[in-house]
Amino acid sequence: MIRRRELPFLEHPPSTYIKEFFFATQPIEEPERLSDLVAILDLYGGENNTMFASDWPHFDFDHPNKLLQVPFADEVKRKIMNENALRFFNRTQAQMWEK
Repeated sequence: MIRRRELPFLEHPPSTYIKEFFFATQPIEEPERLSDLVAILDLYGGENNTMFASDWPHFDFDHPNKLLQVPFADEVKRKIMNENALRFFNRTQAQMWEK
C-alpha cells in the first residue's frame, strides 16, 4: 500500500495476481523435510497452479515418484501431476489421446 503511487494500474494486491501464474516443480531445491514443500505450496496457493515438470532427459531430472513421496493430499497430487497441466493447455483428459 505504501508504493501505491508507483503502480496505480494495479487493482488488487500482488498476492491476487500470483494466483494467475502457473509454476513448475522443476527446478526445485529439495528441503530436508519433504513436508516443507507442502508448506511452501500453501504459502502461494499453489494447489491449483503448480504442474509437475521432470526436466528429463537431463541426468538430474526429477522422477515422478519423488513428487509422490511428498505428503500432499491425494487431490493435490492429482492436480499437480495432471489436472493443472490440462487446464493450462486448455485440454481434457480425452483430448490428450486424440490425434
